[in-house]
Amino acid sequence: IPDIKMVLPPLTYDEKQANNLAVISNPINEYVTEATARFITGDMDIEKDWDGYINELEKLDLKEMLEIYQQAYDAKYSEK
Repeated sequence: IPDIKMVLPPLTYDEKQANNLAVISNPINEYVTEATARFITGDMDIEKDWDGYINELEKLDLKEMLEIYQQAYDAKYSEK
């Protein structure tokens, strides 16, 4: 069970954020699932292939996805 501090709380997105997440999150999640399996089975080497893994996540707009999460988190949980 993960530490509660490491769990992303429920977030609410505006329409634009929700639409952007719908477009970018599926390819990212599919790639992470595939790469995880490949790392576990040895088809990818954590030492040799890690940089390529990170580069692929960047190509899939991981930064934008994280920015959307951060904006939604700040809107809901930051002190006003």
